[in-house]
Amino acid sequence: MKHFFSLNIDFVGFFTSSLCALHCAALPILLGFGVISTEWMDHLLVEIIFLSLSLVFAVQSLHKSYKNVHNDIRPMSIAGVGFAIFIIGLQFHGPVEIVCTTCAGILIASAHVINWRIVRSKRTELCCA
Repeated sequence: MKHFFSLNIDFVGFFTSSLCALHCAALPILLGFGVISTEWMDHLLVEIIFLSLSLVFAVQSLHKSYKNVHNDIRPMSIAGVGFAIFIIGLQFHGPVEIVCTTCAGILIASAHVINWRIVRSKRTELCCA
């Protein structure tokens, strides 16, 4: 697992998606307890930035790996479901939005980890074959 954290596009995608999930889960709690009171963090533009970064990294990483390495649709499917849930969550406010966007970030981050594992296993197969 330590090789996952070397600088690669799956790690960057995992990191941004995890950061997004953390933002979505922690923001309401911190606002509720008065720890932070900045409205800019709950702004639609911030969510669009997280979504855009995650989408760029997912397309870059997952599509490239699918096309050039493994032809396994699972990582792209999981990320696609995550992005769909994220977009659905943006239509709501309150607990539904929080649950949807947090779950979406976790799914997208998971897609990067799964993609990384598949790529690693395929490269191991090629090296040892």
